[in-house]
Amino acid sequence: SIMQGKAVEAKLLAFDQLVENNLREEREKAETEEKDQKSAREAALSSRLPEGVSPEDFIAYQAHMIKMEERDRLIAEIDKVEKDNKAILELIDKGRGLIK
Repeated sequence: SIMQGKAVEAKLLAFDQLVENNLREEREKAETEEKDQKSAREAALSSRLPEGVSPEDFIAYQAHMIKMEERDRLIAEIDKVEKDNKAILELIDKGRGLIK
């Protein structure tokens, strides 16, 4: 009947609100935990850094080191490709000599 339909609809709405509230609370809890973890990381980092070195300085240094490692890796890769290219060109020249 209509009354039963309205009662079911009211229960469904209440259930939806309960689910939404639960999801919102979980989201807020996760955000709070994330902020706490970030704050703890920054505090731990700050406590271990020498005087006059800020977390930003440390992060900039880490970024620099990562870039240097990547540069070295790329240089090594370029050297390998150049050696491979030289070997291929020598094979091509050798093949041309056989064709003549």
